[in-house]
Amino acid sequence: MNIATYLLVDAFDKDFETAVVVSNDSDLEEPIRMVREKFDLPVGLLNPSEKPSQALLKVVAFYKEIRKGLLEASQFPNEIEYRGRRIVKPARW
Repeated sequence: MNIATYLLVDAFDKDFETAVVVSNDSDLEEPIRMVREKFDLPVGLLNPSEKPSQALLKVVAFYKEIRKGLLEASQFPNEIEYRGRRIVKPARW
């Protein structure tokens, strides 16, 4: 919900020339379509999933897959300490 809200508000405020959404959530289809149609602004999709949402592919201006190796290399270590607290990454990540 927050991504959709800020995408629409930022389009209304003319805070971007091109937006990029990192998601595979088909719930974003309508807000992306609205930004493209109502504000004539391009919205691209960077997808971290192996199978991109067909609904999103229909409404975005461009699409780019995030390669698994690049995504893995961009993550924090399995365990970090922040403000005296130990934070552990879930095993499935």
